[in-house]
Amino acid sequence: MPNPSYDCGPRSCGVALSPVWLDWVPAVCFTLILALTLFNWVGIYPGGVRVYSQSPWHALVGEMSTNGLPDELLTEEKYFEGAIVGNRWLIAYFPLLFIALLLAWLDRIIRNPTVTSVPGPLAWLPRIWPHRYTTLTVISALLLIVILAQTWRGFGLETAVKQKVTDMYAKQIEEADSTPKKQKKDVMMGQELARYQLQGTTPLNAAIALHAVAFLAILGSSVVHYRGNKPHPRVALQY
Repeated sequence: MPNPSYDCGPRSCGVALSPVWLDWVPAVCFTLILALTLFNWVGIYPGGVRVYSQSPWHALVGEMSTNGLPDELLTEEKYFEGAIVGNRWLIAYFPLLFIALLLAWLDRIIRNPTVTSVPGPLAWLPRIWPHRYTTLTVISALLLIVILAQTWRGFGLETAVKQKVTDMYAKQIEEADSTPKKQKKDVMMGQELARYQLQGTTPLNAAIALHAVAFLAILGSSVVHYRGNKPHPRVALQY
């Protein structure tokens, strides 16, 4: 029997935005994102070998993880341990993530809660229940903005490396009073920064993608539920 949420014809292929599957997407996405926070999101990988790295939990408190390598490869460990500071954006990120995760799963577990049908600690739930999709939409949008802003500004390890390079060329920066000198300074700083092979990791990219998917899914769920008994919208590809 064909699935009413998904259909393909000879010249088109589409999927209906049905709450049967759409409402599960945010809960799954936020769960996976929470799991991804346990992995490193940025790191220093000279020659493809991880030397120093940071998970978002490390970045929150201004710490880093050091790989078990020979001491001669860890000469800058003390500097980075002292230079890394906590990232303020993540102070907002984690509470919002836990709230979104809680609301997304409550929406899947509980149906039409009342004051008498929910446990005492969840007595607040019936009051916000009619507005849960709006609340989740706003929170998921904020989460996406926060993680993009933090990635753009750089995590603690990234800013510490860039500051170290800036400090190394402080004299050249001060003396760069002409275009050739500025260009020479920029080339030298770029070469030094490239030596660290500073990069974001696959878990970071996956987390950003999942945040975008969660936001779009919640937005789609809001549209579907507010349409009431009208036919579900479809996303179709015609060719």
